Formats: sequence, structure tokens, C-alpha cells
Amino acid sequence: MTNKLKNAFDKISTLSEKEQDAIAEALLAVVDDTWGPEDDKDEAEWDVLVGSKRSHAWLDKMVKQVRQDIQEGKVYDFDPSDSTLKASPC
Repeated sequence: MTNKLKNAFDKISTLSEKEQDAIAEALLAVVDDTWGPEDDKDEAEWDVLVGSKRSHAWLDKMVKQVRQDIQEGKVYDFDPSDSTLKASPC
């Protein structure tokens, strides 16, 4: 294993299990050569979408709204995988 790859794995190991699994799936898709032209097309479309001025303006607006909602106490922790949880203020 190269030093660069070892460093990458060291950093990845500090992430959550869910994030580590997502990275592992992406790496395996590349190594197993299951990443195909359709994925490249999707990625290019995504890059165009999130790179547009309109998207940046919308994201800026959403950030301001979320910050306002947090200040006003309108945001709650919620884990959809835990059906026993009740909404509680952050």
C-alpha cells in the first residue's frame, strides 16, 4: 500500500461507520469497474446543477433560513431509523 493511500485510509477511519461504508462502496465501484458511463453522465449533470449561480443563490437562501430556524428553536434532532424517538429541541 502506498503512503498516500495509507494516509487516506487513516483519515477515513476517523469518520462515522456510515460515512466509511459510503466511501468503501464508491472505492469498490471504481476497483470492480462497475463505475460506468451512466455514472459519469450523472456526475456531470450534478456538477452543472450545483455549480450554477441559481443553485448557489438557492443554497444561500436555505442556509439563512436554517440559521434563523435554529435561532428561533424550530429545529429538532430526529433519527428516522429510531421509531421510539420523540422530537426534542436541539
